[in-house]
Amino acid sequence: MLILNDETERFDAEERFEATFSANPAPAVILRLSDHRYVKVNRGFLEMTGYVEDQVLGRSAYEMDVIEGAARREFAVERLRQGRTIPQMEAVLQMPRGGEKRVVVAGQPIEVGNTRLPGGQVSFNLRSSS
Repeated sequence: MLILNDETERFDAEERFEATFSANPAPAVILRLSDHRYVKVNRGFLEMTGYVEDQVLGRSAYEMDVIEGAARREFAVERLRQGRTIPQMEAVLQMPRGGEKRVVVAGQPIEVGNTRLPGGQVSFNLRSSS
């Protein structure tokens, strides 16, 4: 017996998501929930921070901590472990050449279409804090 499923819609949704994420000027990173490692980073994040893609991808959320210095960091870490939304909060991001940048960060589990991405993933959006 052979069972076939038409996955065209899912692949189309993933391609649209990828194109939108990459083109979005707002700084963003995506990490995998299973091991909290960064799997995607967009140009906006690289331009804001001075990191290059290879310095981010594969690192854990604790090696390059986008919620460092947040007043409610432990709450955010617990929400991350649960795969739940992390509300907007101010944090400190360490720059690759030294120094730091105050940012506002929020995290959101990602779904493409009606399907959560494989392994569960969270998108973090950042902006410079005034």
